[in-house]
Amino acid sequence: MFPWLALGHIIPFLNLSNELAKKGHKISFLLPKNAQIKLQNLNLYPNLITFHTLKIPHVHGLPYGAETTADVPRSLESLLATAMDELYDEIKSFLQNLKPHFVFFDFAHWVTEIALEIGGIKTICYKLASPATSAISLIRSPEKSVFMASTAAEKVRPPPDSIHSKLQIVMFPWLAFGHLIPFLSLSNELAKKGHRISFLLPKNAEIKLQNFNLYPNLITFHTLKIPHIHGLPYGAETTADVPRSLETLLATAMDELYDEIKSFLRNLKPHFVFFDFAHWVPEIATEIGGIKTLCYKIVCPATSAYSLVRSPKKSVFIASTAAEKVRPPPGYPSTTVVLHEHEAKLLEFLFQEYGKGVTIYERLSKGVTLCDAIALKTCREIEGTFGDYIATQFKKPVLYTGPVLPDSEKGPLEEHGLSNWLEKFEPGSVVFCAFGSQLILEKKQFQELVLGLELTGLPFLLVVKPPEGTKSVEEALPEGFKERVQEKGLILDCWVPQLKILTHKSVGCFVSHCGYGSMWESLALCDCQLVLLPSANDQTLSARLMEQDLKVGVEVKKDENGWFSKESLCKAVKCVMDKDSQFGCLVKENHRKWKEVLSSPGFMNNYIDSFIQNLHELLVK
Repeated sequence: MFPWLALGHIIPFLNLSNELAKKGHKISFLLPKNAQIKLQNLNLYPNLITFHTLKIPHVHGLPYGAETTADVPRSLESLLATAMDELYDEIKSFLQNLKPHFVFFDFAHWVTEIALEIGGIKTICYKLASPATSAISLIRSPEKSVFMASTAAEKVRPPPDSIHSKLQIVMFPWLAFGHLIPFLSLSNELAKKGHRISFLLPKNAEIKLQNFNLYPNLITFHTLKIPHIHGLPYGAETTADVPRSLETLLATAMDELYDEIKSFLRNLKPHFVFFDFAHWVPEIATEIGGIKTLCYKIVCPATSAYSLVRSPKKSVFIASTAAEKVRPPPGYPSTTVVLHEHEAKLLEFLFQEYGKGVTIYERLSKGVTLCDAIALKTCREIEGTFGDYIATQFKKPVLYTGPVLPDSEKGPLEEHGLSNWLEKFEPGSVVFCAFGSQLILEKKQFQELVLGLELTGLPFLLVVKPPEGTKSVEEALPEGFKERVQEKGLILDCWVPQLKILTHKSVGCFVSHCGYGSMWESLALCDCQLVLLPSANDQTLSARLMEQDLKVGVEVKKDENGWFSKESLCKAVKCVMDKDSQFGCLVKENHRKWKEVLSSPGFMNNYIDSFIQNLHELLVK
């Protein structure tokens, strides 16, 4: 450590040294004799932090014995800097003998020159001032005469492409509301900071999402006309318009937008394009030039780490055993956030055709391989190990947006009589169960689900689509079920304001399918006990993260065919809702701790600010 000869610099360098020494690292700290005496008591790890005394040379005009800025008026600090520069040979000899891994410095600009000459020493310029100061002051190179002759307005104008400059970003998410909405949520956060967004989406989606655009002066919706593909229903624009079996045709339709997207980007020339399923976007950006691409992953990072860091041929994968299929890739950072052997079939989706001549695996892996950076909808505190693994495996910068949680949710609870219905029950007594907008259960599983909720003896609210082969939820109910639950159970098959329900005082338990958006809402914004009932690959890994790593919920046990029973669902709910349950108390306390972290003032905002700073840094690479 070689700070400038001012206590306002020496003390912060010593504070950092204490933190590093706390982790067991050795520090050699260079400072004058008088400063050493004054700061001796601030050295908390004298066995690891060694003070090395510098004899400050006398320079004509400098008071005798002057060693720091505390010893001289501001007008003589220039002479003190000259004295420091005369330590060049002494510092060079010291570093030559010690050969440290790093030298931290600030004002001694010649340290880097010494390190290069010696070799094998890295230098870090440790900035104590606000980064904005460096950004506005140092990212310019005027001649002194030019600067002095310029106007006041010219002198204080931020440099081009500084952190203050505003970005032009294009958002092009997959044609599913489960993707469109998270992309729009991030757009709102970026627009809040003054950046301009061009959001590409189909006409019907534009109409539905209009009210979720909080900054229409900065977020511009650009309508995409989805081409008609043979076999695709006329007017189909999103996954909400087609069954799962026809999504591959929708992907083909999206791919046929290639020329339209290329023309749009060529005309707009944005700084960035954010995409997910349109793996050909980086190819267009490279051809046009000057556009950076970000693959924005809105699923659990463990899913990308587990699924995409492998490159088996389809024939090899299909022929492999269940144990081989679910074996994590080399270096995967967890032994608990994994799939079990009987869940091997969950990975088979990777090799399904998703668009003409391309599998899901090829589509997703090509996107992360060719993009300039990968953005994750998460925070380091919870999923940083998976982000680091992805960065290492794909050799790409990984940026964190934070969870990007909603501030509020539109839609009154009065609809469907929800408010009055919930108010009838004791605080924390209602079980709320929701399965997202796309999941459709088989009839047998649907019946086990409703019977399991009945078995708990607790009031419940279930939001679910009609099961396979049925036209309505009511026709799929077990015989006599409706009469038995009467006012104690309410089942809906429509959209509801999930977050408002989760935060209602009567709701005490959330049975979730572990969609990534629901995972974050339940973890950060509500106090409910969590029961995890995943169905897809990414949902299953999210559930393992919450149960095994964070220990904030309990997963419903399934058999080797992936089926859950009414008894296993009831057991999981009782486990977390029983006030005498030791495990229930544990997950409640862990949930409370994580909610406190995630909802702490400035937590989310700091992630967005850092993300924007990372974007600016990408522009100059």
